[in-house]
Amino acid sequence: MVLLLIALASLIGMHNSTPNPPPLPLHIELDAGVLAVSGRNDTQSINSNLDVRYDFSRNTLKVFGDYLNSSTEGVDSALHWTAGARYENEFVPASRVYLDYYAEADPFIGYVQRNNEGLGYQYAIHKDKTVLWWAELGYLHSDTNIIRQGDVFENKARFASGASWRFDQAWYLEGELEYLFNLTYGNEDLMSYELALTSLLNSSFAIRAAYIMRHMESPYQGSRYQGTTTLGLVATF
Repeated sequence: MVLLLIALASLIGMHNSTPNPPPLPLHIELDAGVLAVSGRNDTQSINSNLDVRYDFSRNTLKVFGDYLNSSTEGVDSALHWTAGARYENEFVPASRVYLDYYAEADPFIGYVQRNNEGLGYQYAIHKDKTVLWWAELGYLHSDTNIIRQGDVFENKARFASGASWRFDQAWYLEGELEYLFNLTYGNEDLMSYELALTSLLNSSFAIRAAYIMRHMESPYQGSRYQGTTTLGLVATF
């Protein structure tokens, strides 16, 4: 009996001394904003973004998407959505290669849907506790379904750079620029940039204000420029 109690105590001690398993390396960020104005003309606006990241070893898998819809008296005045996935591998410190696929749509610029397949290289120019600055070079192949024209296939060279700066315990600023050089049609380059300011409410929630500008050198229809301002609640898990 004494030997049995000693064995049980040993097993319990071994169990208690075993460290807890590390938390799952999964990061989920969801933000959404809704605006409704009633009066002479009823206006509604909805915007949402989803970013999911899973890290394993030196690899990262990302799933992302966004949706924006604005309407007045039941008639859409803006509509844009994006959905895609991306795989990254850090083959040496600060250097990554990536593969991605994403689809997007914006009928108010003139295309029903665009499917993009890309690959490239990312380098972390500077990284510390408060600042992250990175740049990417890559190749993108696009299949665009243009309204009243059908499918158009394009090859593009891609340059992107972004930075985030946490200048206070509860505030941080982010910026990102992307330029797509159209290798198939020389006068149809695309550029977009985004600025966002985030205020942390607690460890799980934050308020984010963002401004996004998209520029198309030769638009399929409408203006060359499309600017969007959003304000939303961000939930992080």
